[in-house]
Amino acid sequence: MSHLSNYQLLVKIVLGLFTMLQKDLSRNNTNILNISQQLMENYFTMIILEDTAQMFDSFPELAHFSLKRANVLQLDIRLQNERNFQSDAPHLGQNEHSI
Repeated sequence: MSHLSNYQLLVKIVLGLFTMLQKDLSRNNTNILNISQQLMENYFTMIILEDTAQMFDSFPELAHFSLKRANVLQLDIRLQNERNFQSDAPHLGQNEHSI
């Protein structure tokens, strides 16, 4: 089984946002696999697919760190684990952390 996380953002436009997030994720030894970005009126959305197989922290620890980052930058960050999207998942949303 692969270890993928989906990192979603809905924010007012913040300059240098991707650079900040990329540094945060690389410090935790995650590998960004894909990025999708879209501008919706005054809001910038970004979805980052990352490989977390070699991640230093646990998923809840990453969510806690992201919560602190979101509060400082006034962002809406949502972390989802790929298990949420598998048909044999015990409970949809079990590994989702909305920040």
